[in-house]
Amino acid sequence: MFGKYREALRKRDTLTFTGRIVKVSENLAESIGPAVALGDICRIIIPSTGEGIRVEVIGLDRETVCLRAAGSLKGVRIGSVVEAENSL
Repeated sequence: MFGKYREALRKRDTLTFTGRIVKVSENLAESIGPAVALGDICRIIIPSTGEGIRVEVIGLDRETVCLRAAGSLKGVRIGSVVEAENSL
């Protein structure tokens, strides 16, 4: 009876890996977390709008993740949430 629902839940990724911005410039940012690999794609959530800016993981150093946006990071601030779109 619930087989199709169980299968849909099994296929869905329910974990979201997150981090927080600790440094930001024009198109580069650093965060503590999330758990990602080089080349992964993340979103930085802009606090004032709730919208996300897609960024690529371009560096890793212990807990610090270096992120690069194709355009401006206007609206991103220290403490903004970073969500991994595809991760480990």
